[in-house]
Amino acid sequence: MTVRIAATPDLVEIDPGQPATFALAVTNASDVIDAYGVEVFGVDPLWVETTPARLSLFPGDVATMLVQISLPPDHPSDQRTLALNVRSENDPTEFALTQVDLSVRPQPGAELRIDPSLVTGGRAATFGMLVHNSGNVPLG
Repeated sequence: MTVRIAATPDLVEIDPGQPATFALAVTNASDVIDAYGVEVFGVDPLWVETTPARLSLFPGDVATMLVQISLPPDHPSDQRTLALNVRSENDPTEFALTQVDLSVRPQPGAELRIDPSLVTGGRAATFGMLVHNSGNVPLG
């Protein structure tokens, strides 16, 4: 194997709508200069940003790539495992895999609206109440 990787931490807690970052240490274990990029499986690729996007390393060098995940505000609360695939640009058949557990924290929220919002005259009125779950977990 010509590339080794390690993610820190291996459990990332995230609030929907807020970014979470973890580090990915990449080691060039080959005897030639190589460059590496990372793919993250388990979330939409549009929610992932890496800094730098690509690492160029001399043989034996180790460098850190920061991986930032930004989930949309309405993402449901859940636990999932992300798979990280770091691949050599010199030889695409050379790659390393690791996992990071992602815990999306619950964000309860509710909105209440009365309809109609205004009634004119009379001693009695009928109103409807509209309840909307604005959080990422079911309301009990």
